[in-house]
Amino acid sequence: MSIKQNHFLQLAAFLILLIRAPVYAESFSAEDVEILGLERTQPFVVLTELKLLTSTESPSAFSTDSIEQQLLATGLFSKVNSEWNNEKLKSVTVEEKWTTIPIFKLNSGGGTRQSIFGVYDPNILGRRIEIGAQYELLENVPSTVFWNKIPRLFETKFFTDLQVWNTKRIRLKYDPTSMEPIVMKGFLLQSNRYYAAVGYEFRSDLKARLSVEHQTDQFSEDLVPTEILNQVQPQDVPEKTKILLYGLSTDWGAYKIVDHVQVGSLVVAQIKWGQVLEGSMENFYQVKLDATYTVDVTKNLLWAQRLQLGHTDSTFLQFKNYLGGFDSIRGFVDNRFAAESYWLVNSEVRHKLYTNSKLILQGVAFTDALGIKESPRKIENAVAASAGVGARVIAPKIYRLVLRLDYAVPFINKDESKISFGLQQYF
Repeated sequence: MSIKQNHFLQLAAFLILLIRAPVYAESFSAEDVEILGLERTQPFVVLTELKLLTSTESPSAFSTDSIEQQLLATGLFSKVNSEWNNEKLKSVTVEEKWTTIPIFKLNSGGGTRQSIFGVYDPNILGRRIEIGAQYELLENVPSTVFWNKIPRLFETKFFTDLQVWNTKRIRLKYDPTSMEPIVMKGFLLQSNRYYAAVGYEFRSDLKARLSVEHQTDQFSEDLVPTEILNQVQPQDVPEKTKILLYGLSTDWGAYKIVDHVQVGSLVVAQIKWGQVLEGSMENFYQVKLDATYTVDVTKNLLWAQRLQLGHTDSTFLQFKNYLGGFDSIRGFVDNRFAAESYWLVNSEVRHKLYTNSKLILQGVAFTDALGIKESPRKIENAVAASAGVGARVIAPKIYRLVLRLDYAVPFINKDESKISFGLQQYF
Protein backbone atom coordinates (compact mmCIF):
# COMPACT_ATOMS: atom_id res chain seq x y z
CA MET A 1 0.00 0.00 0.00
CA SER A 2 1.39 3.40 -0.98
CA ILE A 3 1.89 6.26 1.48
CA LYS A 4 -0.82 8.27 -0.29
CA GLN A 5 -3.32 5.39 -0.01
CA ASN A 6 -2.49 4.94 3.67
CA HIS A 7 -3.02 8.66 4.34
CA PHE A 8 -6.32 8.52 2.47
CA LEU A 9 -7.58 5.59 4.54
CA GLN A 10 -6.56 7.34 7.77
CA LEU A 11 -8.42 10.47 6.70
CA ALA A 12 -11.53 8.46 5.74
CA ALA A 13 -11.51 6.65 9.09
CA PHE A 14 -11.17 9.97 10.93
CA LEU A 15 -14.12 11.49 9.06
CA ILE A 16 -16.30 8.45 9.79
CA LEU A 17 -15.50 8.71 13.50
CA LEU A 18 -16.10 12.44 13.38
CA ILE A 19 -19.61 11.98 12.06
CA ARG A 20 -20.60 8.88 14.01
CA ALA A 21 -19.03 9.44 17.42
CA PRO A 22 -21.14 12.41 18.58
CA VAL A 23 -24.50 10.74 17.99
CA TYR A 24 -24.47 8.02 20.64
CA ALA A 25 -22.56 7.68 23.89
CA GLU A 26 -22.39 4.65 26.13
CA SER A 27 -22.81 6.78 29.26
CA PHE A 28 -26.27 7.99 28.24
CA SER A 29 -29.50 6.21 27.33
CA ALA A 30 -32.21 8.42 25.82
CA GLU A 31 -34.92 5.83 26.50
CA ASP A 32 -34.46 6.23 30.28
CA VAL A 33 -34.89 10.04 30.32
CA GLU A 34 -38.25 11.78 30.36
CA ILE A 35 -38.50 15.20 28.70
CA LEU A 36 -41.14 17.45 30.27
CA GLY A 37 -42.54 20.88 29.43
CA LEU A 38 -42.40 20.67 25.64
CA GLU A 39 -45.30 22.14 23.67
CA ARG A 40 -43.77 23.20 20.36
CA THR A 41 -40.33 21.56 20.37
CA GLN A 42 -39.81 17.93 19.33
CA PRO A 43 -38.27 15.74 22.11
CA PHE A 44 -35.38 14.67 19.87
CA VAL A 45 -34.06 18.26 19.94
CA VAL A 46 -33.42 17.97 23.68
CA LEU A 47 -32.22 14.38 23.47
CA THR A 48 -29.74 15.29 20.73
CA GLU A 49 -28.14 17.92 22.97
CA LEU A 50 -27.86 15.43 25.83
CA LYS A 51 -26.28 12.80 23.59
CA LEU A 52 -23.78 15.28 22.15
CA LEU A 53 -22.95 16.53 25.63
CA THR A 54 -22.09 13.06 26.90
CA SER A 55 -20.00 12.34 23.82
CA THR A 56 -17.58 15.19 24.48
CA GLU A 57 -17.57 15.73 28.24
CA SER A 58 -16.17 13.39 30.87
CA PRO A 59 -18.82 11.47 32.88
CA SER A 60 -18.21 13.74 35.88
CA ALA A 61 -18.96 16.80 33.71
CA PHE A 62 -22.41 15.49 32.80
CA SER A 63 -24.17 17.42 35.54
CA THR A 64 -27.16 19.62 36.29
CA ASP A 65 -25.16 22.74 35.36
CA SER A 66 -23.75 21.37 32.09
CA ILE A 67 -27.19 20.16 30.97
CA GLU A 68 -28.71 23.54 31.80
CA GLN A 69 -26.06 25.46 29.86
CA GLN A 70 -26.17 23.06 26.89
CA LEU A 71 -29.94 23.54 26.50
CA LEU A 72 -30.00 27.26 27.30
CA ALA A 73 -27.36 27.80 24.60
CA THR A 74 -29.87 26.72 21.96
CA GLY A 75 -31.87 29.87 22.73
CA LEU A 76 -35.12 27.89 22.70
CA PHE A 77 -35.62 27.64 26.47
CA SER A 78 -35.83 30.14 29.32
CA LYS A 79 -35.53 27.57 32.13
CA VAL A 80 -34.02 24.09 32.41
CA ASN A 81 -34.21 21.73 35.40
CA SER A 82 -32.95 18.15 35.68
CA GLU A 83 -33.85 15.34 38.10
CA TRP A 84 -31.43 12.60 39.07
CA ASN A 85 -31.73 9.21 40.73
CA ASN A 86 -28.54 7.66 42.13
CA GLU A 87 -26.39 9.84 39.85
CA LYS A 88 -28.44 8.77 36.84
CA LEU A 89 -30.43 11.33 34.86
CA LYS A 90 -34.15 10.58 35.05
CA SER A 91 -35.90 13.65 33.62
CA VAL A 92 -35.35 17.11 32.16
CA THR A 93 -37.99 19.83 32.49
CA VAL A 94 -37.82 22.89 30.23
CA GLU A 95 -39.75 26.11 29.76
CA GLU A 96 -39.95 27.12 26.11
CA LYS A 97 -39.48 30.60 24.66
CA TRP A 98 -41.64 32.19 22.00
CA THR A 99 -39.60 31.85 18.81
CA THR A 100 -41.60 33.40 15.94
CA ILE A 101 -40.06 36.88 15.72
CA PRO A 102 -41.44 39.65 13.46
CA ILE A 103 -39.09 42.18 11.87
CA PHE A 104 -40.34 45.75 11.48
CA LYS A 105 -38.18 48.86 11.00
CA LEU A 106 -38.79 52.36 9.67
CA ASN A 107 -35.88 54.70 8.87
CA SER A 108 -35.67 58.12 7.26
CA GLY A 109 -32.66 60.28 6.51
CA GLY A 110 -30.90 62.19 3.76
CA GLY A 111 -34.15 62.48 1.84
CA THR A 112 -34.51 58.68 1.65
CA ARG A 113 -37.16 56.51 3.31
CA GLN A 114 -36.55 52.89 4.26
CA SER A 115 -39.09 50.31 5.46
CA ILE A 116 -38.25 46.73 6.48
CA PHE A 117 -40.71 43.90 7.12
CA GLY A 118 -39.98 40.27 7.82
CA VAL A 119 -40.24 37.29 10.09
CA TYR A 120 -38.00 34.45 11.25
CA ASP A 121 -38.32 31.40 13.45
CA PRO A 122 -35.39 29.25 14.70
CA ASN A 123 -37.65 26.34 15.61
CA ILE A 124 -39.70 25.51 12.52
CA LEU A 125 -42.03 22.55 13.18
CA GLY A 126 -40.32 22.17 16.54
CA ARG A 127 -37.20 20.75 14.85
CA ARG A 128 -34.68 23.55 15.62
CA ILE A 129 -34.42 24.62 12.01
CA GLU A 130 -34.28 28.36 11.37
CA ILE A 131 -36.00 29.97 8.40
CA GLY A 132 -36.32 33.72 7.88
CA ALA A 133 -37.30 36.22 5.22
CA GLN A 134 -37.06 39.99 5.00
CA TYR A 135 -38.58 42.47 2.56
CA GLU A 136 -37.24 46.00 2.31
CA LEU A 137 -38.47 49.08 0.48
CA LEU A 138 -35.95 51.81 -0.31
CA GLU A 139 -37.88 54.64 -1.96
CA ASN A 140 -40.38 52.00 -3.18
CA VAL A 141 -37.61 49.82 -4.67
CA PRO A 142 -37.74 46.30 -3.17
CA SER A 143 -34.94 44.20 -1.67
CA THR A 144 -35.29 40.67 -0.34
CA VAL A 145 -33.29 38.39 1.94
CA PHE A 146 -33.94 34.71 2.70
CA TRP A 147 -31.99 32.42 5.02
CA ASN A 148 -32.00 28.89 6.42
CA LYS A 149 -29.83 27.61 9.29
CA ILE A 150 -29.58 24.08 10.69
CA PRO A 151 -27.50 23.98 13.91
CA ARG A 152 -27.59 20.16 14.18
CA LEU A 153 -27.44 18.63 10.72
CA PHE A 154 -28.75 15.04 10.92
CA GLU A 155 -28.49 15.29 14.73
CA THR A 156 -24.69 15.60 14.58
CA LYS A 157 -22.32 18.43 15.35
CA PHE A 158 -22.29 19.59 11.74
CA PHE A 159 -24.23 22.78 10.98
CA THR A 160 -25.21 24.64 7.81
CA ASP A 161 -26.09 28.20 6.81
CA LEU A 162 -27.74 29.19 3.49
CA GLN A 163 -28.53 32.78 2.46
CA VAL A 164 -29.94 34.45 -0.65
CA TRP A 165 -29.73 38.24 -0.96
CA ASN A 166 -31.15 40.59 -3.58
CA THR A 167 -30.54 44.05 -2.16
CA LYS A 168 -30.28 47.71 -3.07
CA ARG A 169 -28.31 50.07 -0.81
CA ILE A 170 -27.23 53.69 -0.94
CA ARG A 171 -23.45 53.45 -0.51
CA LEU A 172 -21.72 56.66 0.58
CA LYS A 173 -17.97 57.20 1.01
CA TYR A 174 -16.89 60.03 3.25
CA ASP A 175 -13.73 62.15 3.17
CA PRO A 176 -11.22 60.45 5.55
CA THR A 177 -9.31 63.73 6.06
CA SER A 178 -12.33 65.68 7.33
CA MET A 179 -13.46 66.02 10.94
CA GLU A 180 -17.05 66.28 9.72
CA PRO A 181 -19.07 63.87 7.52
CA ILE A 182 -18.34 65.21 4.00
CA VAL A 183 -19.52 62.88 1.23
CA MET A 184 -17.02 62.14 -1.57
CA LYS A 185 -18.98 59.47 -3.46
CA GLY A 186 -22.59 58.37 -3.54
CA PHE A 187 -24.02 55.39 -5.44
CA LEU A 188 -26.86 52.90 -5.41
CA LEU A 189 -25.34 49.44 -5.00
CA GLN A 190 -27.46 46.54 -6.27
CA SER A 191 -26.20 43.15 -5.09
CA ASN A 192 -27.22 39.56 -5.78
CA ARG A 193 -25.56 37.26 -3.26
CA TYR A 194 -25.71 33.50 -2.70
CA TYR A 195 -24.00 32.20 0.44
CA ALA A 196 -23.49 28.64 1.72
CA ALA A 197 -21.50 27.45 4.72
CA VAL A 198 -20.94 24.18 6.53
CA GLY A 199 -19.27 23.88 9.91
CA TYR A 200 -18.45 21.52 12.72
CA GLU A 201 -18.54 21.91 16.52
CA PHE A 202 -15.45 20.15 17.88
CA ARG A 203 -16.29 21.19 21.44
CA SER A 204 -18.84 23.49 23.00
CA ASP A 205 -16.14 26.20 22.89
CA LEU A 206 -14.57 25.43 19.49
CA LYS A 207 -16.24 25.60 16.06
CA ALA A 208 -15.01 25.93 12.49
CA ARG A 209 -16.80 26.62 9.21
CA LEU A 210 -16.08 26.72 5.50
CA SER A 211 -18.08 29.06 3.27
CA VAL A 212 -18.47 30.06 -0.34
CA GLU A 213 -20.49 32.94 -1.75
CA HIS A 214 -21.19 34.25 -5.22
CA GLN A 215 -21.77 38.01 -5.37
CA THR A 216 -22.76 40.19 -8.31
CA ASP A 217 -22.57 43.97 -7.76
CA GLN A 218 -23.73 46.79 -9.99
CA PHE A 219 -23.52 50.52 -9.21
CA SER A 220 -25.64 53.41 -10.45
CA GLU A 221 -26.77 56.86 -9.35
CA ASP A 222 -30.44 55.85 -9.21
CA LEU A 223 -32.27 56.79 -5.97
CA VAL A 224 -29.29 58.73 -4.61
CA PRO A 225 -30.70 61.97 -3.08
CA THR A 226 -30.20 65.04 -5.27
CA GLU A 227 -28.35 66.92 -2.53
CA ILE A 228 -25.81 64.07 -2.35
CA LEU A 229 -25.30 63.98 -6.12
CA ASN A 230 -24.77 67.73 -6.15
CA GLN A 231 -21.92 67.31 -3.63
CA VAL A 232 -20.08 64.50 -5.40
CA GLN A 233 -20.30 65.43 -9.09
CA PRO A 234 -18.48 64.64 -11.23
CA GLN A 235 -17.92 61.00 -10.24
CA ASP A 236 -17.21 57.80 -12.15
CA VAL A 237 -19.63 54.95 -11.62
CA PRO A 238 -17.72 51.75 -10.63
CA GLU A 239 -17.85 48.81 -13.02
CA LYS A 240 -20.06 45.75 -12.61
CA THR A 241 -18.33 42.89 -10.80
CA LYS A 242 -18.82 39.21 -10.12
CA ILE A 243 -16.89 37.72 -7.22
CA LEU A 244 -16.49 34.26 -5.65
CA LEU A 245 -15.58 34.49 -1.96
CA TYR A 246 -14.09 31.47 -0.20
CA GLY A 247 -14.05 31.69 3.59
CA LEU A 248 -12.67 29.91 6.64
CA SER A 249 -13.56 30.93 10.19
CA THR A 250 -13.18 29.59 13.72
CA ASP A 251 -15.06 30.40 16.93
CA TRP A 252 -13.15 29.89 20.17
CA GLY A 253 -14.88 30.38 23.50
CA ALA A 254 -18.45 30.25 24.73
CA TYR A 255 -21.04 32.21 26.65
CA LYS A 256 -23.01 30.96 29.63
CA ILE A 257 -26.53 32.14 30.41
CA VAL A 258 -26.71 33.50 33.96
CA ASP A 259 -30.02 35.03 35.02
CA HIS A 260 -31.00 35.40 31.34
CA VAL A 261 -27.87 37.38 30.34
CA GLN A 262 -24.71 36.16 28.62
CA VAL A 263 -21.34 36.02 30.40
CA GLY A 264 -18.13 34.59 29.00
CA SER A 265 -15.80 35.19 26.08
CA LEU A 266 -15.67 34.49 22.35
CA VAL A 267 -12.95 34.98 19.73
CA VAL A 268 -13.95 34.75 16.06
CA ALA A 269 -11.17 34.66 13.44
CA GLN A 270 -12.08 34.83 9.76
CA ILE A 271 -10.25 34.89 6.46
CA LYS A 272 -11.80 35.25 2.99
CA TRP A 273 -10.26 35.09 -0.45
CA GLY A 274 -12.03 36.81 -3.34
CA GLN A 275 -11.76 35.43 -6.87
CA VAL A 276 -12.74 38.02 -9.48
CA LEU A 277 -14.91 36.45 -12.19
CA GLU A 278 -15.90 39.71 -13.90
CA GLY A 279 -14.21 43.07 -13.49
CA SER A 280 -10.77 44.57 -14.07
CA MET A 281 -9.53 44.44 -10.46
CA GLU A 282 -7.18 41.85 -8.95
CA ASN A 283 -8.12 39.01 -6.64
CA PHE A 284 -8.09 40.05 -2.97
CA TYR A 285 -8.36 38.82 0.59
CA GLN A 286 -10.01 39.90 3.85
CA VAL A 287 -9.07 39.03 7.43
CA LYS A 288 -10.96 39.86 10.62
CA LEU A 289 -10.57 39.14 14.33
CA ASP A 290 -13.47 39.80 16.72
CA ALA A 291 -12.94 39.21 20.46
CA THR A 292 -15.70 39.84 23.01
CA TYR A 293 -15.69 39.41 26.77
CA THR A 294 -18.44 39.84 29.37
CA VAL A 295 -18.01 39.28 33.10
CA ASP A 296 -20.41 39.72 36.00
CA VAL A 297 -18.62 42.08 38.41
CA THR A 298 -21.49 41.82 40.90
CA LYS A 299 -24.91 40.17 40.75
CA ASN A 300 -26.41 43.17 38.93
CA LEU A 301 -23.32 44.71 37.30
CA LEU A 302 -21.61 43.45 34.13
CA TRP A 303 -18.51 44.60 32.26
CA ALA A 304 -18.47 43.98 28.49
CA GLN A 305 -15.53 44.50 26.14
CA ARG A 306 -14.95 44.09 22.41
CA LEU A 307 -11.77 44.31 20.33
CA GLN A 308 -12.03 44.06 16.56
CA LEU A 309 -9.23 44.07 13.97
CA GLY A 310 -9.69 43.99 10.21
CA HIS A 311 -7.70 44.24 6.99
CA THR A 312 -8.28 43.89 3.23
CA ASP A 313 -6.16 44.53 0.17
CA SER A 314 -9.26 44.98 -2.01
CA THR A 315 -9.57 48.05 -4.20
CA PHE A 316 -13.31 47.47 -4.70
CA LEU A 317 -15.46 50.16 -3.09
CA GLN A 318 -17.97 47.61 -1.76
CA PHE A 319 -15.31 45.42 -0.09
CA LYS A 320 -13.67 48.11 2.01
CA ASN A 321 -14.07 47.89 5.79
CA TYR A 322 -16.97 50.20 6.65
CA LEU A 323 -17.31 51.44 10.22
CA GLY A 324 -19.78 53.68 12.00
CA GLY A 325 -23.39 53.66 13.06
CA PHE A 326 -25.33 50.44 13.42
CA ASP A 327 -22.78 47.96 14.80
CA SER A 328 -19.33 49.50 15.28
CA ILE A 329 -18.97 53.05 16.68
CA ARG A 330 -21.91 54.98 18.06
CA GLY A 331 -22.41 58.71 17.53
CA PHE A 332 -21.49 58.56 13.82
CA VAL A 333 -23.54 57.95 10.70
CA ASP A 334 -23.59 54.51 9.14
CA ASN A 335 -20.49 53.73 7.01
CA ARG A 336 -18.87 57.00 8.17
CA PHE A 337 -15.36 55.51 7.85
CA ALA A 338 -14.04 53.27 5.07
CA ALA A 339 -10.61 51.75 5.46
CA GLU A 340 -8.08 49.20 4.28
CA SER A 341 -7.24 48.32 7.91
CA TYR A 342 -8.82 49.19 11.25
CA TRP A 343 -9.01 48.54 14.97
CA LEU A 344 -12.14 49.02 17.06
CA VAL A 345 -12.60 49.00 20.84
CA ASN A 346 -16.00 49.06 22.59
CA SER A 347 -16.47 49.10 26.36
CA GLU A 348 -19.78 48.86 28.25
CA VAL A 349 -20.89 48.78 31.87
CA ARG A 350 -24.33 47.14 32.09
CA HIS A 351 -26.38 47.47 35.27
CA LYS A 352 -29.64 45.68 35.99
CA LEU A 353 -32.18 48.30 37.03
CA TYR A 354 -35.22 46.05 37.17
CA THR A 355 -35.84 42.34 36.71
CA ASN A 356 -38.66 39.82 36.83
CA SER A 357 -39.55 36.62 34.96
CA LYS A 358 -40.86 38.51 31.90
CA LEU A 359 -38.60 41.57 31.63
CA ILE A 360 -35.09 42.76 32.47
CA LEU A 361 -34.16 46.45 32.21
CA GLN A 362 -30.47 47.34 31.93
CA GLY A 363 -28.84 50.75 32.11
CA VAL A 364 -25.63 51.08 30.08
CA ALA A 365 -22.65 53.44 30.03
CA PHE A 366 -20.17 53.05 27.17
CA THR A 367 -17.19 54.33 25.20
CA ASP A 368 -16.24 53.48 21.59
CA ALA A 369 -12.95 54.18 19.80
CA LEU A 370 -11.74 53.56 16.24
CA GLY A 371 -8.48 53.75 14.32
CA ILE A 372 -8.08 53.29 10.55
CA LYS A 373 -5.38 53.03 7.93
CA GLU A 374 -6.66 55.03 4.97
CA SER A 375 -4.49 57.85 3.63
CA PRO A 376 -3.73 60.18 5.34
CA ARG A 377 -4.96 58.42 8.51
CA LYS A 378 -2.45 56.24 10.40
CA ILE A 379 -3.61 53.03 12.05
CA GLU A 380 -2.05 53.83 15.45
CA ASN A 381 -4.10 57.04 15.89
CA ALA A 382 -7.74 57.15 16.96
CA VAL A 383 -9.78 58.68 14.14
CA ALA A 384 -13.02 58.68 16.13
CA ALA A 385 -14.25 58.13 19.68
CA SER A 386 -17.52 58.61 21.53
CA ALA A 387 -19.10 58.07 24.93
CA GLY A 388 -22.68 57.82 26.06
CA VAL A 389 -25.46 56.06 27.91
CA GLY A 390 -28.21 53.67 26.90
CA ALA A 391 -30.92 51.24 27.93
CA ARG A 392 -31.66 47.59 27.16
CA VAL A 393 -34.98 45.77 27.51
CA ILE A 394 -34.49 41.99 27.63
CA ALA A 395 -37.44 39.60 27.20
CA PRO A 396 -36.38 36.24 28.75
CA LYS A 397 -39.38 34.38 27.30
CA ILE A 398 -38.84 35.52 23.70
CA TYR A 399 -36.05 34.10 21.56
CA ARG A 400 -32.97 36.35 21.84
CA LEU A 401 -35.04 39.54 22.01
CA VAL A 402 -33.16 42.58 23.31
CA LEU A 403 -34.37 46.13 22.53
CA ARG A 404 -31.54 48.67 22.48
CA LEU A 405 -31.44 52.49 22.71
CA ASP A 406 -28.19 54.51 22.94
CA TYR A 407 -27.24 58.19 23.10
CA ALA A 408 -23.62 58.90 22.13
CA VAL A 409 -21.55 62.10 22.01
CA PRO A 410 -18.38 62.08 19.85
CA PHE A 411 -15.26 63.59 21.45
CA ILE A 412 -12.80 62.69 18.68
CA ASN A 413 -14.08 63.76 15.27
CA LYS A 414 -17.58 65.19 14.77
CA ASP A 415 -21.00 64.01 13.71
CA GLU A 416 -24.68 64.66 14.41
CA SER A 417 -25.94 61.06 14.62
CA LYS A 418 -26.18 60.82 18.40
CA ILE A 419 -29.17 58.47 18.83
CA SER A 420 -29.14 54.83 17.73
CA PHE A 421 -31.55 51.99 18.38
CA GLY A 422 -32.03 48.42 17.30
CA LEU A 423 -32.28 44.77 18.33
CA GLN A 424 -29.79 42.76 20.44
CA GLN A 425 -26.91 44.06 22.48
CA TYR A 426 -24.55 46.33 20.55
CA PHE A 427 -21.96 43.57 20.76
